[in-house]
Amino acid sequence: MSTLGRRRMLAGLALLPVFASQGTLAQAPGAPGPSGSIAPPPLPMVYSRRLERTLVDDARIVVERRFAIRFTPAATGFMVDGEQIGVAVDMPDHLEALARLERERVETGIFPLELDQRGWIRSGLSADAVPEIDEALRYVEATLASIERSADEQQRLRDFIAAIHEAGSTIISSLPVDLFAPADSDRSDQRSIALPAGGQGLVQTHFSARRDPATGLMQTARREVITTIAQDQRRTTELFTLV
Repeated sequence: MSTLGRRRMLAGLALLPVFASQGTLAQAPGAPGPSGSIAPPPLPMVYSRRLERTLVDDARIVVERRFAIRFTPAATGFMVDGEQIGVAVDMPDHLEALARLERERVETGIFPLELDQRGWIRSGLSADAVPEIDEALRYVEATLASIERSADEQQRLRDFIAAIHEAGSTIISSLPVDLFAPADSDRSDQRSIALPAGGQGLVQTHFSARRDPATGLMQTARREVITTIAQDQRRTTELFTLV
Protein backbone atom coordinates (compact mmCIF):
# COMPACT_ATOMS: atom_id res chain seq x y z
CA MET A 1 0.00 0.00 0.00
CA SER A 2 1.45 3.41 -0.97
CA THR A 3 1.93 6.27 1.48
CA LEU A 4 -0.93 8.15 -0.17
CA GLY A 5 -3.12 5.06 0.10
CA ARG A 6 -2.36 4.74 3.81
CA ARG A 7 -3.22 8.38 4.40
CA ARG A 8 -6.52 8.03 2.59
CA MET A 9 -7.41 4.91 4.58
CA LEU A 10 -6.61 6.57 7.90
CA ALA A 11 -8.45 9.78 7.02
CA GLY A 12 -11.57 7.90 6.00
CA LEU A 13 -11.90 5.77 9.14
CA ALA A 14 -13.71 8.39 11.21
CA LEU A 15 -16.38 9.00 8.58
CA LEU A 16 -16.82 5.56 7.05
CA PRO A 17 -19.74 4.55 9.34
CA VAL A 18 -21.64 7.72 8.43
CA PHE A 19 -21.60 7.03 4.72
CA ALA A 20 -21.79 3.22 4.85
CA SER A 21 -25.04 2.04 3.27
CA GLN A 22 -27.26 -0.21 5.34
CA GLY A 23 -27.97 -2.60 2.50
CA THR A 24 -29.54 -6.05 2.57
CA LEU A 25 -26.35 -7.72 3.75
CA ALA A 26 -27.14 -8.65 7.35
CA GLN A 27 -25.03 -10.02 10.18
CA ALA A 28 -25.97 -13.01 12.31
CA PRO A 29 -27.27 -12.71 15.88
CA GLY A 30 -25.69 -14.46 18.79
CA ALA A 31 -28.60 -16.74 19.72
CA PRO A 32 -31.47 -18.68 18.11
CA GLY A 33 -34.64 -16.74 17.38
CA PRO A 34 -38.22 -17.27 18.49
CA SER A 35 -40.24 -19.99 16.79
CA GLY A 36 -43.38 -17.93 16.21
CA SER A 37 -44.19 -15.48 13.46
CA ILE A 38 -44.26 -11.72 13.84
CA ALA A 39 -47.59 -9.91 13.40
CA PRO A 40 -46.90 -6.47 11.87
CA PRO A 41 -49.73 -3.93 11.85
CA PRO A 42 -51.39 -3.14 8.50
CA LEU A 43 -50.64 0.58 8.80
CA PRO A 44 -47.29 2.20 7.99
CA MET A 45 -44.70 2.50 10.77
CA VAL A 46 -41.76 4.84 11.36
CA TYR A 47 -38.29 3.28 11.59
CA SER A 48 -35.33 5.38 12.72
CA ARG A 49 -31.62 4.82 13.09
CA ARG A 50 -29.38 7.22 15.04
CA LEU A 51 -25.63 6.74 14.65
CA GLU A 52 -23.16 8.41 16.99
CA ARG A 53 -19.39 8.11 16.50
CA THR A 54 -16.70 9.52 18.78
CA LEU A 55 -13.60 10.96 17.13
CA VAL A 56 -10.04 11.01 18.43
CA ASP A 57 -10.52 14.48 19.99
CA ASP A 58 -13.76 13.46 21.78
CA ALA A 59 -15.82 15.30 19.17
CA ARG A 60 -18.91 13.49 17.92
CA ILE A 61 -20.52 12.72 14.60
CA VAL A 62 -24.28 12.14 14.88
CA VAL A 63 -26.57 11.19 12.00
CA GLU A 64 -30.23 10.21 12.44
CA ARG A 65 -32.50 9.08 9.61
CA ARG A 66 -36.21 8.30 9.74
CA PHE A 67 -38.14 6.13 7.29
CA ALA A 68 -41.80 5.41 6.66
CA ILE A 69 -42.05 1.64 6.23
CA ARG A 70 -44.77 -0.91 5.53
CA PHE A 71 -44.78 -4.68 6.15
CA THR A 72 -46.48 -6.76 3.45
CA PRO A 73 -47.13 -10.51 3.86
CA ALA A 74 -45.25 -12.66 1.34
CA ALA A 75 -45.15 -16.37 0.57
CA THR A 76 -42.17 -17.05 2.83
CA GLY A 77 -42.50 -14.20 5.33
CA PHE A 78 -42.76 -10.45 4.80
CA MET A 79 -41.50 -7.72 2.50
CA VAL A 80 -40.57 -4.37 4.04
CA ASP A 81 -40.71 -1.31 1.81
CA GLY A 82 -39.77 2.16 2.95
CA GLU A 83 -38.59 5.63 2.07
CA GLN A 84 -36.65 8.29 3.96
CA ILE A 85 -38.81 10.99 5.54
CA GLY A 86 -36.28 12.87 7.65
CA VAL A 87 -32.60 13.35 8.49
CA ALA A 88 -30.70 15.22 11.21
CA VAL A 89 -26.91 15.68 11.20
CA ASP A 90 -24.60 17.05 13.89
CA MET A 91 -20.86 17.31 13.19
CA PRO A 92 -17.98 19.53 14.34
CA ASP A 93 -17.66 22.85 12.53
CA HIS A 94 -14.60 21.75 10.56
CA LEU A 95 -16.70 18.94 9.03
CA GLU A 96 -19.57 21.20 7.97
CA ALA A 97 -19.01 20.50 4.26
CA LEU A 98 -19.44 16.78 4.91
CA ALA A 99 -22.41 17.43 7.20
CA ARG A 100 -24.12 19.38 4.40
CA LEU A 101 -23.59 16.51 1.96
CA GLU A 102 -25.01 14.04 4.47
CA ARG A 103 -28.10 16.21 5.04
CA GLU A 104 -28.70 16.34 1.30
CA ARG A 105 -28.18 12.61 0.74
CA VAL A 106 -31.28 10.39 0.58
CA GLU A 107 -30.62 6.83 1.75
CA THR A 108 -32.06 4.38 -0.78
CA GLY A 109 -29.94 1.31 -0.03
CA ILE A 110 -31.92 -0.20 2.82
CA PHE A 111 -35.33 -1.10 1.42
CA PRO A 112 -36.92 -3.27 0.23
CA LEU A 113 -36.00 -5.96 2.75
CA GLU A 114 -37.15 -9.57 2.77
CA LEU A 115 -37.96 -11.09 6.18
CA ASP A 116 -38.73 -14.68 7.07
CA GLN A 117 -41.68 -15.68 9.29
CA ARG A 118 -39.66 -14.94 12.43
CA GLY A 119 -39.00 -11.41 11.21
CA TRP A 120 -35.31 -12.03 10.48
CA ILE A 121 -33.71 -10.40 7.47
CA ARG A 122 -33.41 -13.05 4.77
CA SER A 123 -31.50 -11.27 2.00
CA GLY A 124 -27.74 -11.72 1.89
CA LEU A 125 -27.64 -14.53 4.47
CA SER A 126 -26.34 -18.07 4.22
CA ALA A 127 -27.00 -21.05 6.44
CA ASP A 128 -23.50 -20.67 7.87
CA ALA A 129 -23.77 -16.98 8.75
CA VAL A 130 -21.21 -16.14 11.44
CA PRO A 131 -21.38 -13.63 14.32
CA GLU A 132 -20.85 -10.10 13.07
CA ILE A 133 -17.63 -9.57 14.99
CA ASP A 134 -16.02 -12.59 13.31
CA GLU A 135 -16.99 -11.25 9.90
CA ALA A 136 -15.40 -7.90 10.76
CA LEU A 137 -12.15 -9.47 11.91
CA ARG A 138 -11.94 -11.50 8.72
CA TYR A 139 -11.90 -8.14 6.97
CA VAL A 140 -9.06 -7.03 9.26
CA GLU A 141 -7.03 -10.11 8.33
CA ALA A 142 -7.56 -9.47 4.62
CA THR A 143 -6.55 -5.82 5.03
CA LEU A 144 -3.39 -6.71 6.90
CA ALA A 145 -2.41 -9.25 4.26
CA SER A 146 -2.40 -6.46 1.67
CA ILE A 147 -0.10 -4.15 3.67
CA GLU A 148 3.42 -4.00 2.26
CA ARG A 149 6.17 -5.34 4.51
CA SER A 150 7.90 -2.00 4.85
CA ALA A 151 11.06 -1.54 6.89
CA ASP A 152 9.24 1.21 8.77
CA GLU A 153 7.86 -0.70 11.75
CA GLN A 154 6.05 2.35 13.07
CA GLN A 155 4.14 2.69 9.81
CA ARG A 156 3.27 -1.00 9.86
CA LEU A 157 1.93 -0.64 13.39
CA ARG A 158 -0.16 2.39 12.40
CA ASP A 159 -1.61 0.41 9.50
CA PHE A 160 -2.43 -2.45 11.85
CA ILE A 161 -4.18 -0.15 14.31
CA ALA A 162 -6.14 1.47 11.48
CA ALA A 163 -7.32 -1.96 10.33
CA ILE A 164 -8.57 -2.85 13.82
CA HIS A 165 -10.54 0.38 14.10
CA GLU A 166 -11.95 -0.26 10.65
CA ALA A 167 -13.35 -3.53 12.00
CA GLY A 168 -15.83 -1.42 13.97
CA SER A 169 -16.85 0.34 10.78
CA THR A 170 -17.35 -3.02 9.05
CA ILE A 171 -19.72 -4.22 11.78
CA ILE A 172 -22.08 -1.26 11.64
CA SER A 173 -22.24 -1.15 7.84
CA SER A 174 -24.73 -4.06 8.10
CA LEU A 175 -28.02 -4.41 9.94
CA PRO A 176 -28.28 -7.11 12.63
CA VAL A 177 -30.18 -9.95 11.00
CA ASP A 178 -32.71 -10.05 13.85
CA LEU A 179 -33.10 -6.27 14.16
CA PHE A 180 -36.86 -6.20 13.48
CA ALA A 181 -37.52 -9.21 15.75
CA PRO A 182 -34.58 -9.46 18.19
CA ALA A 183 -33.60 -12.98 19.19
CA ASP A 184 -32.67 -11.92 22.70
CA SER A 185 -32.72 -8.72 24.69
CA ASP A 186 -29.00 -8.45 25.46
CA ARG A 187 -25.86 -9.99 23.96
CA SER A 188 -22.16 -9.15 23.90
CA ASP A 189 -19.05 -10.43 22.17
CA GLN A 190 -15.40 -9.46 22.08
CA ARG A 191 -12.16 -10.47 20.35
CA SER A 192 -8.58 -9.58 21.22
CA ILE A 193 -5.85 -9.21 18.61
CA ALA A 194 -2.10 -9.37 19.32
CA LEU A 195 -0.23 -6.30 18.07
CA PRO A 196 3.02 -6.77 16.11
CA ALA A 197 5.02 -4.67 18.62
CA GLY A 198 3.42 -6.26 21.69
CA GLY A 199 0.20 -5.55 23.55
CA GLN A 200 -3.32 -6.23 22.33
CA GLY A 201 -6.15 -4.64 20.44
CA LEU A 202 -9.75 -5.35 21.45
CA VAL A 203 -13.00 -5.27 19.46
CA GLN A 204 -16.23 -5.42 21.49
CA THR A 205 -19.88 -5.43 20.47
CA HIS A 206 -22.96 -5.03 22.67
CA PHE A 207 -26.57 -5.37 21.47
CA SER A 208 -29.76 -4.88 23.49
CA ALA A 209 -33.38 -4.59 22.39
CA ARG A 210 -37.00 -4.50 23.51
CA ARG A 211 -39.85 -6.15 21.62
CA ASP A 212 -43.53 -5.29 21.40
CA PRO A 213 -45.35 -8.28 22.95
CA ALA A 214 -48.38 -7.71 20.71
CA THR A 215 -46.57 -7.78 17.35
CA GLY A 216 -43.24 -9.42 18.14
CA LEU A 217 -41.48 -6.48 16.46
CA MET A 218 -38.58 -4.47 17.81
CA GLN A 219 -39.60 -1.32 19.67
CA THR A 220 -36.10 -0.06 20.50
CA ALA A 221 -32.62 -1.49 19.99
CA ARG A 222 -29.09 -0.33 20.74
CA ARG A 223 -25.82 -1.57 19.24
CA GLU A 224 -22.41 -0.40 20.45
CA VAL A 225 -19.05 -1.20 18.89
CA ILE A 226 -15.84 -0.34 20.77
CA THR A 227 -12.31 -0.78 19.43
CA THR A 228 -9.50 -0.28 21.93
CA ILE A 229 -5.73 -0.17 21.44
CA ALA A 230 -3.71 1.00 24.46
CA GLN A 231 -5.21 4.41 25.36
CA ASP A 232 -6.86 4.86 21.97
CA GLN A 233 -10.55 3.93 22.08
CA ARG A 234 -13.18 4.49 19.37
CA ARG A 235 -16.86 4.04 20.14
CA THR A 236 -19.80 3.86 17.76
CA THR A 237 -23.39 3.67 19.03
CA GLU A 238 -26.53 3.00 17.01
CA LEU A 239 -30.04 3.54 18.36
CA PHE A 240 -32.97 2.00 16.45
CA THR A 241 -36.68 2.61 16.99
CA LEU A 242 -39.83 1.24 15.36
CA VAL A 243 -43.14 2.93 16.20
